[in-house]
Amino acid sequence: MCNPALIAVGLAAASTGASVIGQIQQSKATAKAVNAQSEVRAEEIRDQASAEMFDRSVQTFERIGQQRVTGAQRGLNDASRTMQLATDAILFDYNFDNARIEKNAETAQKARLAETDSRLAQASRPTLLGAGLQIAASAGKAANDSGMFKKGN
Repeated sequence: MCNPALIAVGLAAASTGASVIGQIQQSKATAKAVNAQSEVRAEEIRDQASAEMFDRSVQTFERIGQQRVTGAQRGLNDASRTMQLATDAILFDYNFDNARIEKNAETAQKARLAETDSRLAQASRPTLLGAGLQIAASAGKAANDSGMFKKGN
């Protein structure tokens, strides 16, 4: 016949093993969700930067068009030095704004990665050693509680 203490030890080890497996599965599911959410945020950041740059391009073409109309009304042509300086200033603003938009997007992506890493660190899963120790501790406690370690057993 089986020793009830051995049955208790086996059940405790099996129960803890199942719990550890559940922790691992939960950790994997959490990591998958965090990574998926991070990818969505990355796409949002890229889309926002692209939209801002597109809007800035439209504004630049509008400003250059307005500048040409104003220049033509003053009797200037596109080859005049005044027109070229005005166009250069508009293009400088455009390039500066695009660089700022790209830098902001880069900073947002770095922040997204840091947040993702932080959230993944919170979704820790037990290591093989940690899982083994949990199971062994559970079995040892069950053995002790059942009296396996008392003198005479």
